[in-house]
Amino acid sequence: MLTAGNVYNYYVNIEETKLITLSDKEQLKKYYASKPKILIRRIINRQDRLSVAYFDKKLVFKKDINPFIPLNNSISAKFLQGIMASKLISYLYVNTSLLATKDDFRQTTLAELREIPIPIVKDKTSNKIIDLVDKILELKLNNSESNTSKLENEIDQIMYKLYGLTEEEIKIVEGNN
Repeated sequence: MLTAGNVYNYYVNIEETKLITLSDKEQLKKYYASKPKILIRRIINRQDRLSVAYFDKKLVFKKDINPFIPLNNSISAKFLQGIMASKLISYLYVNTSLLATKDDFRQTTLAELREIPIPIVKDKTSNKIIDLVDKILELKLNNSESNTSKLENEIDQIMYKLYGLTEEEIKIVEGNN
């Protein structure tokens, strides 16, 4: 179990773990098994962004980290990583969630996170997002402080096209309105 650490965009900081058993929680085992998933931190960061990381190891998380496993085998966890870590999804979530707009410690909820619209895309677009995520993950693995903003911006630009945003809408999401 992760006892100290946190989720940041594209990076999981594991400071301390302890051994536990899930023998009495059979229904939860699928979320903590060694399979690709994304982790979303419950607290929204100060930049009004969701903190989302790809993770494929066996680990139980604190209650402030939500693990998500793609239910549809045709959707890659790395594709979801790119989508969920985008500026657009953070903007949509922060501006539509009742809990996210509630107070100084804005939070995510499982119910609201499950309602985020994930686009159905062609393999070419999905593969482009996955390739960018792979590059970001490699950089973050080598140095968690790596500046990946250029690669993240490429994902953001793909997202704006996928969701059909106008230039004016993009400016709003980017905070340039």
